Amino acid sequence: MIFEDNKKVYFSEIGSDYKASKGKIIDFFQNTSTLLSEKSGLGLKYLRENGKAWILHDWQIDYYNDINYMDDIVIGTLATGFRRGICKRNYYIKKENDYAVIADSTWVVYDYENDKMITPSKEELDTYKIMDPMKMRKYKGKIKKSEDVKLVSSYKVIPEYIDINDHMNNGWYVKLAESTLNDDEKNILSMRVTYSNSAKLNDDVYVYASGMEKIIEDEDGILHNRKLVLIKGNDDITYSVVEFIY
Repeated sequence: MIFEDNKKVYFSEIGSDYKASKGKIIDFFQNTSTLLSEKSGLGLKYLRENGKAWILHDWQIDYYNDINYMDDIVIGTLATGFRRGICKRNYYIKKENDYAVIADSTWVVYDYENDKMITPSKEELDTYKIMDPMKMRKYKGKIKKSEDVKLVSSYKVIPEYIDINDHMNNGWYVKLAESTLNDDEKNILSMRVTYSNSAKLNDDVYVYASGMEKIIEDEDGILHNRKLVLIKGNDDITYSVVEFIY
């Protein structure tokens, strides 16, 4: 089942370059999938009443065109797989009938009362009908560690960062990672993100970034530059790892 939402990109959704940021694009995706859930009767009220939440595990997002001020865009999403408590979901943004952004994501269904991952219900499986996955750029291997990371900034988690699950929303990790990019580092082919732990209100968050490293190999054997950003907390806990690929 493909679900689409049409929107215009407004002033509050762009930066000084008149473009929607990578973090804002994630906000667009989240809004579209929650709108799908609400229209399907499986929205926030349903999740709260059943003690459930959808927790994001990882992203790969491929960029083909910028999302600019006053663009008319179509944001779409489709489920591409369920296995036990793990859900695979694609997202995309179209402008002028061409794909500007395509994303792949992994989510888990979490049971708050029993503190464990659970399998989606039959109602959820029947509602979010599985479709063939979209074609993504392919890179060999998972995100690699870097020995060349330095502390570049630190933050205190404020109420604005917190979502209804009482932790820092996944888009904010990307927004903090983006803040490390120079102007000449913003022309990104792809971004990969993993989430390990959740930052809570008033937690200290530390942002570490590497320099450019030519170590990412695609399916054609071509090497790409990458910049690695680590979002960490006290006691060396890792919240998120963000990799920008060029």
